[in-house]
Amino acid sequence: MTKLTYSEQLKHPKWQRKRLEILEAADWKCIRCSSAEKTLHVHHRQYIAGRLPWEYAADDLLALCEDCHAGEHGKESIPNRRAVTRRDRALWLGIEVADPRAVLSQVDWEFLCRLPPPYGFAFVQIDIIQRGLGPLSKIELLAEMRKKRPQISDEPAVPNVLDVVQGLIQVQPGVDVGRDLALAVKWLMRDEVNDQLRALISVGETARGGELRDLVARQRLLNQELAP
Repeated sequence: MTKLTYSEQLKHPKWQRKRLEILEAADWKCIRCSSAEKTLHVHHRQYIAGRLPWEYAADDLLALCEDCHAGEHGKESIPNRRAVTRRDRALWLGIEVADPRAVLSQVDWEFLCRLPPPYGFAFVQIDIIQRGLGPLSKIELLAEMRKKRPQISDEPAVPNVLDVVQGLIQVQPGVDVGRDLALAVKWLMRDEVNDQLRALISVGETARGGELRDLVARQRLLNQELAP
């Protein structure tokens, strides 16, 4: 029998059934932060060589939101600070890269600039600063961003989000930051597609079948690009 890849194992009916059992037992809430709004994952507390994902006891499986799950995989827990979101990480990687526009496609960069505030506004500020001054170091870019103030009265100030993300995300030496930024954008794009799909399905938008097919096709493509 052909050995299944880990990605294929997670799509197996036996794992899907086990996953549903764990989520149902947790009342479809994160056991760490009690969130019922964020995407839920099932986390393995340990991995044993040769054991398939669904062969673990329920005590070894935890229902976690995506942020708390990320915390279980190497991110330090910081008291009294919220969990790092994918938007936080994308922004910090954009600051770490000397010229983020050079490592992303135009479509990806425009997507970041359209993110909800304050993230989209922060990426627009990066764009304006670097078009005027060229590529800057992280320290120089942060200093310039902190000088800026929003032009629209109801737009959250960039320093607010900088204060939140600074210190939460540590980029390890030797990491290809440009590659990580490109992947972070793909994750955010997939989140957006998933949200749009859920919205269409929840209201039974059968008349918009073409839009649904396009979203499913885009979701499939992003899943392929993000597959390990």
